[in-house]
Amino acid sequence: MKYRKPDITKSYYENSPYTFLKREEMAAVVIRGENYEDFTKNFQKPYDTIFLASMKKALQYLCRSIPSCLAGYTSRFDMAVFFSAPDSFETPSWYNYDMNRIATLASSMASFAFNRIFEKAADSYVMSGNNFDETRKFTAMQGYVSSIDAGALFTAKCFNIKKEQIADYLYLLQKNTIDAAIHEMGLLYFREDELSGKSSSEIQFMVFDRAGINFDSYPSSFRHGSFCVKNKERDGMLINPAAEKGDWVPDPEFPLLKPDCRDYLQGILG
Repeated sequence: MKYRKPDITKSYYENSPYTFLKREEMAAVVIRGENYEDFTKNFQKPYDTIFLASMKKALQYLCRSIPSCLAGYTSRFDMAVFFSAPDSFETPSWYNYDMNRIATLASSMASFAFNRIFEKAADSYVMSGNNFDETRKFTAMQGYVSSIDAGALFTAKCFNIKKEQIADYLYLLQKNTIDAAIHEMGLLYFREDELSGKSSSEIQFMVFDRAGINFDSYPSSFRHGSFCVKNKERDGMLINPAAEKGDWVPDPEFPLLKPDCRDYLQGILG
């Protein structure tokens, strides 16, 4: 019999401790950008079209890649993906629901997908001209190149969540997204110290009073975030007629969720 040297590093260090998700409950993996301020410092404010589009596409990649995925949400530099274990215990769950491995893989997947997507989108956007004069084109290119060179960094954590709690959790994520977006808008017209201690409603009034800008005039994906679902028929038509049925697509009818608004998620999560 061939002798096999025991793997001391795994036995004594790497394999301890193991922490697993519960199969009987749904699970979520939350991916957060660690260098958002530095990565976006040269972007268009209060939001950057290429950045928002790249986050949505990175989320689509994650939803396609994570087994038994149910839906996904993204805002600014954060993503959340909801998934479940297979119905049959004979079918293995994603990495046996090992929390450490899932979090490590999810952060790697997000970093890989976003950086690749963003670089391609930024290059295409700048090279196409988009009615830029040469000075503005050069400035945009410089901003994107510095971010591409630095790369976006993501970390992740996972946890169990009951299906009936997902609406409440998404509501809190959306609320954070809205408050952060209003603050970004406010920084276009006021200093940080002028916004300190002001509520989101007060900041909206201040901006409208000074610049006549209404927060609702900004894209929904910037204000509320974006929700990713499987492309299926709704009212006799695919959610995204330009995409294949069953593929993952942003939902244009993603509502502003309230704690008691569950009808929308009922149709998505079952």
